Amino acid sequence: MITLTFIGSDRYAIGEYARDITTKLANLYEVKEEEILFLAPEYYLYHKGVEQTSYQVLIQVEANEKYRFFEKKVAEFILQTAQEFMVHICLRFRYFKEQEYEHVRSDYPRYITEENEVLAEEEEYDENTEIYEGNIFENFEEKWKEAHEHDHDSDACCHHHHHEDE
Repeated sequence: MITLTFIGSDRYAIGEYARDITTKLANLYEVKEEEILFLAPEYYLYHKGVEQTSYQVLIQVEANEKYRFFEKKVAEFILQTAQEFMVHICLRFRYFKEQEYEHVRSDYPRYITEENEVLAEEEEYDENTEIYEGNIFENFEEKWKEAHEHDHDSDACCHHHHHEDE
């Protein structure tokens, strides 16, 4: 698995970027597209207290040591293509020698795609549902005063009553 993590970038832009370059990146690494993943955490970069999001971006490529051979071509490709939505880019490659183990269930597609994606929002939406467009706070203060008017008259909220039977 080859993972590209984008720190300090707009996560939605990374989704589009991933769609645009996954095939080319897989070709450069000589792997199947399924081996490429993009990670876009909602992190912000700051310099002297000023947010730098999408202006300064750190891209970390994490891959097995066996992919080091492709680094130069991949770096050139990423630096070239990422310029469309990033101003300054720091690209860092990290390699590991450890083995990877994964479990892929054969009864599910490997990834969610636009073709197999199910949008729960569409299924749950009821066309007959009416949306209240009025002011839900209309006359709120008056209604609240009316509802709590008796509280102040009887002092029921503030004093304990002692029963003579006790």
